[in-house]
Amino acid sequence: MGKRFDNSGFTLLELLGVMGVIVVMSFFVVSGYKSIMQGVNDNTGVKGMRDAVQLARQHAMLDNSRTFFVVTSINSFVLCRDGGVITSFEQAQKNVPYLDNRSVEAFWASDEWADWEALSDGFSSIYKRDVIEEMISNSSSSKYKGIIMYDLDEGKFARVAIPPFKQDSTWYIGFNKSDIKGDMFKEGNSYGWMLYEERYLPKGYIFDSKHYKLDSDGLFEVGSGSVVCFNPDGSLDSSYDDELTIGEVDPTKPDSIKNKVSVSVDSDGSIEVK
Repeated sequence: MGKRFDNSGFTLLELLGVMGVIVVMSFFVVSGYKSIMQGVNDNTGVKGMRDAVQLARQHAMLDNSRTFFVVTSINSFVLCRDGGVITSFEQAQKNVPYLDNRSVEAFWASDEWADWEALSDGFSSIYKRDVIEEMISNSSSSKYKGIIMYDLDEGKFARVAIPPFKQDSTWYIGFNKSDIKGDMFKEGNSYGWMLYEERYLPKGYIFDSKHYKLDSDGLFEVGSGSVVCFNPDGSLDSSYDDELTIGEVDPTKPDSIKNKVSVSVDSDGSIEVK
């Protein structure tokens, strides 16, 4: 008896139908994946900022010192701790020891009761030279990512342009003229130092525009960022801000954000996400 062959199979219409089902299912799977990943990204941004604010509060209580969360650009921030009181501030020429006593003009701040040797050691000699060379060559040295000193009375900050050095038993630290606004770092003003390097929000996220100002060139105005301050007992210092809002950059609307989320702080220091 000869073999019989089964010629049955899928028709073209049936194959098209199966492919259609696969396409539809893929659409829902990809859409669901995008939604999940967007949710993860959102949560990561909010959680990171909440954790940073919580860390500022913990430092305040552990160090028994006022601690600040400071917005330093449209998408970055630092944590600062109370450091001391300025005893002198002047614009002058000073000879800088680590530059072979080269004379440099800047705004100089000092605290005769503070020992800034540890802070000075944080700058390598090469780094010190690079910073000064940038300033002398009139480049945008005020934009470099250096240590931030915060004026606690004026609510403003400036980046250290000239690392600390000792002269006539007094430690000095220098700032560029462009970074000094109003009465910053005047005699008697309290100051603080950043605890960690600047941190950034997740890619695509920025602070709400209510938390900063832009200058005439459309750039972040140094010292204009919002500040949240915790007292040594962990409570909120009511003379500063009590809420921080971030959102996703909206490409269809310049200078605006979408999907806003806020981290707020109650008077007792408790933190919640809204």
